[in-house]
Amino acid sequence: MRRNLHRLTWFCWVLLTLLALSACSVQRLPPSTTLNSRPEASWSGKLNLTIESDPKQSFSAEFDLQGDEKEGAMQFYTSLGTTLAYAQWDREGATLLNANHSDSLHFNSLQALSQKYMGASLPVDMIFAWANGQSPQAPEGWSLLQNQTPSSEQGQSEFKATRLTPLPKVQLRILLKRTSD
Repeated sequence: MRRNLHRLTWFCWVLLTLLALSACSVQRLPPSTTLNSRPEASWSGKLNLTIESDPKQSFSAEFDLQGDEKEGAMQFYTSLGTTLAYAQWDREGATLLNANHSDSLHFNSLQALSQKYMGASLPVDMIFAWANGQSPQAPEGWSLLQNQTPSSEQGQSEFKATRLTPLPKVQLRILLKRTSD
């Protein structure tokens, strides 16, 4: 367990160093057009994830999101607009691409990808249900803390959830805004 945490911490430091070095050379990419046939399934926002491990780990990024839990794409950015990574998924798995789309890693699912690079398997079904204005059902181990349902207006909404089991405790916060083309 400690070895995995050390490896994740090392990976995050390397990633942050590379991002700092390339901040001026890699600009925010335009939203993907592969899923634009459904403009109602397009959002932008900010994701904050805190893992109460020893040492505590945090991940924060702005994002553009398209699709649903079965097929979609998500681009992660720094607050300055520099692209961190790009993920896309479908029924056959999930792919994570670096900012230049030159290297990719394939995973069996979006949850497996989030487990590897964020340290926690995120409740994707619950997040998309909430984003689409439905009543989200928290998966086992997760509890929904705040559910301000996204409105059809351009206002921002907030989602907070906590995973209590399995340990370590995970806190997830998403600020979301529906986008239109």
